[in-house]
Formats: sequence, structure tokens, C-alpha cells
Amino acid sequence: MHRIAVIAVTLATLATLAPTGTAEESPAAPAAPAPAAPAAVAVPQTHTEGGMFKPFYGEITHENRIYLFGSKAKYQKFQGSLEADPLKSKTFIGKGPNRMTVVAETDKDAPTMTERLVAQMRKRYDLQ
Repeated sequence: MHRIAVIAVTLATLATLAPTGTAEESPAAPAAPAPAAPAAVAVPQTHTEGGMFKPFYGEITHENRIYLFGSKAKYQKFQGSLEADPLKSKTFIGKGPNRMTVVAETDKDAPTMTERLVAQMRKRYDLQ
């Protein structure tokens, strides 16, 4: 009888000392470190104005350049590829804020669009 009492006390002591459940449920178990999140993909800064009654103005900052768009279609196309069409854009080196390069959309059917975009960008950043 004495052996049964000793075994019962030993089992009770072991049951209280042994962790129960998973590591997440046990308060005594140290928490496993969370897996590292994948590096966030750099998203270019964007700004748009205009629309129905005002001419469209779109701006995307990417790779230390400011890309200006006068049409929503070109703006959305650039967002997908992040590459400007060199035949339909004009580059102004050092003309943006902090001497950034400005790449403005051009259109042969709207010859004043490029000047409007650059003027609007200069006004937005208070460049004279």
C-alpha cells in the first residue's frame, strides 16, 4: 500500500511539472520568434489631380525621378510597368525638387501639355 501512495504522489508531481499542450498554450514555455516578414516592395509615391472638368495631372516618384502624366491611360500604363516610353516623354535633368530629374509625357496632338505639367509640378513644390 505504501508503494501505491508513493507512486501516486510521484505521478501527481510529474504531472504538475510536465508541460501540457503546445508551446503556444503553455505560459511557461518561451514563445517562438515570429518568422521574418518578406521585405516590402518599394512602392513609388503617387499624386493625381484633375478629372472631369480640369485637365488630368498624374505624378509618380520612382528611382529618384518624378514622372508627370497628362493622360490617365499613360499614368495607369506606367504604374503597371514602371517604364516611360522614351519616344513620348521629355526629360528635364535637375529641374525637380532637390535637383531631381523630371520626365514629362509629351503628345503631338496637345503641344502645350508638357509645359502645363512642368508648370503644375513647379507650383506644387513651390519652385520658381
